[in-house]
Amino acid sequence: MELTIKKLSACSFEEAANIWNSGFEGYFIDIAMTADRFTSRIGLEGLSPALSIVGYFGDEPAGILMNGIKKIGNQKIAWNGGTGVASKFRRQGVGRALMEAAIEIYKQEEVDIAMLEAFSKNEKAIALYEQLGFEVVDQLLFLEHKDSFRSEPFYDNGNYTVTQCFTQEAAALPFYQSLVPWQTQSTNIKDGQALILKTAHGEAVGYALFKKVYENGNLRGIILYQCHVKDDVADSKAAIQTLLHHVYGPSQQVCNRSTYNLTAKSKEVVALLKDCGFTTRAEQVFMVKKM
Repeated sequence: MELTIKKLSACSFEEAANIWNSGFEGYFIDIAMTADRFTSRIGLEGLSPALSIVGYFGDEPAGILMNGIKKIGNQKIAWNGGTGVASKFRRQGVGRALMEAAIEIYKQEEVDIAMLEAFSKNEKAIALYEQLGFEVVDQLLFLEHKDSFRSEPFYDNGNYTVTQCFTQEAAALPFYQSLVPWQTQSTNIKDGQALILKTAHGEAVGYALFKKVYENGNLRGIILYQCHVKDDVADSKAAIQTLLHHVYGPSQQVCNRSTYNLTAKSKEVVALLKDCGFTTRAEQVFMVKKM
């Protein structure tokens, strides 16, 4: 029987959530969702039912691929927000067919760059994406440090000023990193916060995007998405230390401090975090295809 590709917009949200859950059954992590949570994710992450697709064998759903497209800077970017195949239809070419259909959608929408993430240990999926023209351009790290710190891990040496602002203000900086995973973009961090680092002369030289998570009024976690300092900053380590001090402080606060899809290219940031006890919880690859 031939696989038929349909738009996700033809499904109810409950049907779509069920297809998602069957497609990711037995996945590396549990990402099952209720219909309400699935609907919420579409809005929060800028995904589009009209651009997302479902594969069917007859009337039975075999797989799903979520898509989002937006303009970032002067480029049109597409993001694959998850490709899942129901267990009974795996190893039958469904994943490839969904990906090929998605690439056709990108072409029709005149996308400049398509991007996706995959767990580093998902070698079969990565191999498929490479066959379809995607290239691994970065490693993405989920680091974490639980509880408080025994001593102050990051220092503000007083050479910089730190201003809190909206994430969109950080995104307007000329050195903002725009080609990063979709969920770490300034517009996709729900309740996100930003810090801009400036010299004594008022020149902006760095920024951080992060979020604080509260439960019943108590701080439960701090998540870092981006931390970047201009390449020409001589004392880059001190600059990064200052940003991390303000993101993760106060050090005595008991909470879960973590990163989400933090680029491994931020070597100084990663080194500083690991030096003070952050450990790796998971790793992904960041893959890009120029259309």
